[in-house]
Amino acid sequence: MSDQRISLPAAEISAELPMSVGLSDHEGPLLAAVSRFQPITAYGVAKLFTASPASGFNESHGQVYPAIRRFADRGFIAGEREADDARRTIKWECTEIGERALKEWVRESRPSHMVLIDPLHEKVLLLGLMSHRERLDWIIKTKSELMNKISAIEKNRKDAPRAFEDLVDDGRITSIRARMDWLDRIFFELAKGELDHDQNPAHQATGR
Repeated sequence: MSDQRISLPAAEISAELPMSVGLSDHEGPLLAAVSRFQPITAYGVAKLFTASPASGFNESHGQVYPAIRRFADRGFIAGEREADDARRTIKWECTEIGERALKEWVRESRPSHMVLIDPLHEKVLLLGLMSHRERLDWIIKTKSELMNKISAIEKNRKDAPRAFEDLVDDGRITSIRARMDWLDRIFFELAKGELDHDQNPAHQATGR
């Protein structure tokens, strides 16, 4: 690597940034990826999220690259260009102020972290738009996809995971199994006919 650092001077950083930097929940995981896998390119960060079995809001390169530029502008990361790379790729590392921002983000418990919006919950609220058979088929299909997600997480587990990575995988699998148990309860209630609230007039007319 060359010594061509891509960052703001320390004096400029300290003058521009307050003690509380306030990472958003979109920025936190991205900066965390730089910290955990540094030195890493912006493309490498994007690949981490696209390859992850967990869905998220950082899967688009169009989201990752601007965020990396903002981190550099705010002094959270510093980069070096690869001297022998014709594309002059920049590999990024967290700065001290970036690590401080991450620590503050980790320590903060926000109300928005407690109960997240779940698309499956929203879809269950609209089961009345489906016929009885369609509802049961949807639950069976969704449970199958959740089981596939568990398999994907287990497949991606490494023989020697980084610190706390195994705990995160365990949390993901536990959450997925809880969702599957919840879908089972809905399925049995539907099968018993105790949740027959069909809101679709076409279904009501045909009795499906």
